Amino acid sequence: MSNWAVVLAGGEGTRIRPLIERCLGYPCPKQYFAFCGRRSMLEHTVDRAAELVGAEHLITVIGKGHRCFLENQRVPGRVIEQPESRDTGAAVFLAATYIRAQDPDATLLVFPSDHFIHPKHSFLEQMNQVMLQAVRLSDRLILVGAEPDGPETEYGWVEPGDALDQCGRNHERAIREVRSFHEKPTGEDAQKWFEQGCLWNTMIVATQLRTLWSIGRRFLPNAIGEFEKFLQRLRKVRRDGDRGQQYAALRTLYKRIPSFNFSYAILTHIAAQSAVQRLDGVLWSDWGREERVLDTLRLIGKAPLFLTS
Repeated sequence: MSNWAVVLAGGEGTRIRPLIERCLGYPCPKQYFAFCGRRSMLEHTVDRAAELVGAEHLITVIGKGHRCFLENQRVPGRVIEQPESRDTGAAVFLAATYIRAQDPDATLLVFPSDHFIHPKHSFLEQMNQVMLQAVRLSDRLILVGAEPDGPETEYGWVEPGDALDQCGRNHERAIREVRSFHEKPTGEDAQKWFEQGCLWNTMIVATQLRTLWSIGRRFLPNAIGEFEKFLQRLRKVRRDGDRGQQYAALRTLYKRIPSFNFSYAILTHIAAQSAVQRLDGVLWSDWGREERVLDTLRLIGKAPLFLTS
């Protein structure tokens, strides 16, 4: 059994596009933009992922037409460009299909590519523990939850339940059951979840590949059936070495599957088969709006140099 990481980089970042266009003079999805320092958000993400699993076990799924943004960026591992946009669910299962063709007993870590995380060393230590929990709790999806600083309506929320660690039942860092998920609530509901001690859903997920596949079959049988046909094509390509067949099969797959969001199509239905691990001492933010970027940089004492470049 080995560990693999999947990085999701297919988004277009429409909400923060005006800021990036002011800086660059042309549109660019936020994951390919360097808000802080010289490396893009994607480069920071794949760097963390590669430290955890090794570049040979890293798959990055990008959006249609995104490869041009990688020309001057270092993205190790395998990069898969989707033929069309089919949302986060399709991207997760596409990467899982490639991994299943090579390593069906793998443990997966899924990372969005456009989130700010600091400091790296503490985050990596906790992700190593999350991967161990995914092996121990092999029938569950493990979610990583961030400590909220307010009633945010643009994030998903996770309601933690009882501790699953027998040796640390009363410890705040214990991994816990999930009572419920709440995707992008109203302001009133967000205030309620904030006051009740719920966590922000970072969309960082760890699980056994077999568990993910079984859940997919249960809730998306037709789509997973198409991924299984694609899997057979991948196995044939590995035997015959015909890459052209692989690209043709990928285009056919994306014509046959619907768009589906991983949170709405999967997570909201499997609270009883999930667990949540709270991030401890790590600053996490989804940089979907200019205010979040500036607030985060102020917190860590960094000047927003991109605004003066």
